[in-house]
Amino acid sequence: MITATLFFAFQDAFTKVLIARYPVWELVFVRFAVLLVLTCLVAAVTGRLRTFAVSKRPVLQVVRGLTVVLEIMLIGASFRYLDLGTSLAIFHVFPIVGTVLAVVFLRESAGWITVAALAAGFVGLLIAVGPGTDLDPLGVVLSLSAAVAYASYIVLTRFVARGDDALTSMFYISVCGTIVPLALLGHTFIPIEATDIWLFVGLCAVNVVAQTSVILALSLAPATLLQPFSYLQIGWAVAIGFLVFAELPAVATVIGGLIIVAAGLVRFLTMRDGVPRR
Repeated sequence: MITATLFFAFQDAFTKVLIARYPVWELVFVRFAVLLVLTCLVAAVTGRLRTFAVSKRPVLQVVRGLTVVLEIMLIGASFRYLDLGTSLAIFHVFPIVGTVLAVVFLRESAGWITVAALAAGFVGLLIAVGPGTDLDPLGVVLSLSAAVAYASYIVLTRFVARGDDALTSMFYISVCGTIVPLALLGHTFIPIEATDIWLFVGLCAVNVVAQTSVILALSLAPATLLQPFSYLQIGWAVAIGFLVFAELPAVATVIGGLIIVAAGLVRFLTMRDGVPRR
């Protein structure tokens, strides 16, 4: 999971550079088309070419694939309006969003600790995007929408991991990530400049490592146990944003982001035998 957070941060940096010149769905298409080819090659090498696409939960796999494509498009689009650190600080309300989704859709109970964490996370979000931050409202909405999509993706990934292995899960998100953006490209496809080829290669490489790492992590441990490590991505993003783009989040955004992280960690610290106390 630590590896995934680092490579997702690099992936976001490549995206921020390229999205200034190319539509977001073109970036998503290239990333997942390469991932699909590599997934099929791995299946062929391991002798699973005839079976790796067979899922015990195909409908959930497709929904999961569509969800992660939506999340990537939304967070990528947010980089047009926000710096890396700010966008990811807002995006990392997804564990709090995931808790709400679990209560609403999975009928999980919520005790006072969870309610307090949710309230604190909401306060942190208000501080992070409130007066004095001068953030673009559209960028904030895009980041928050991406958080909702990613929280849904995490829940769905845990469901499918009970019956499908990482290669099958990778295949489904690769197919969805290739077909959906391709349908949206139409006449808006922009030919890749020769000087940008290395950026696309880097984008695809870090995407392969990040996606593989998070799927393997979620197949080995509960999402609630892995949750604290996901916050490392904010630190990586702030560092990369400063070193590459000379960006620094506003003080209020940093304070709000820390409160969001603290709220998310509360559930981890109150877990019992790997199961969160709700």
